[in-house]
Amino acid sequence: MNVGFYTQALGLGRSPKDTQIYDLWCENGSYDYTVGALDNFWRGVENLYVQPHYGGPVTWAVSQAASMRRMYIEGDLWFFQVNPPSWSAGYASGGYVSDTFVSGSMQMGSQQQFITRNCDYGSFPNGVWNFMHVGDANPPAEHCSNKNGIPSTVAYDTPVIREKPYIIKENG
Repeated sequence: MNVGFYTQALGLGRSPKDTQIYDLWCENGSYDYTVGALDNFWRGVENLYVQPHYGGPVTWAVSQAASMRRMYIEGDLWFFQVNPPSWSAGYASGGYVSDTFVSGSMQMGSQQQFITRNCDYGSFPNGVWNFMHVGDANPPAEHCSNKNGIPSTVAYDTPVIREKPYIIKENG
């Protein structure tokens, strides 16, 4: 499933595992790395279980106003895309992910200005600028620079929040 401009993909189950898809991606808007995913905004995915059948990562190369909520992802989740033939990472800038489980790593690559809330992931090994982690199970260490670490601010507990409602389809 390619999630495009002004598109939102929603699973209708009580949990993400009730709606399974085998591919999910949002590619760079341009193979020119200076544009990359900077035009990939106003799109979202919610309440889906993704198990890529081709063995690669789920690619969610997005920028502002792009949300990912209540997801369960088998394997790695990349928030940027690598462009052939140079294999450079296209620019990406900003987004939001919450209540999401990733069995592998959340690879930010060229991504910047991102917030994660109540997420559980194997690792969070890279990124460029300004990451905020709120209530995540395994956040990276707090660090105030893009040198010798990931520039992250960590709030270990989530304050009281009201989650966005979601639609379910009942059997019968």
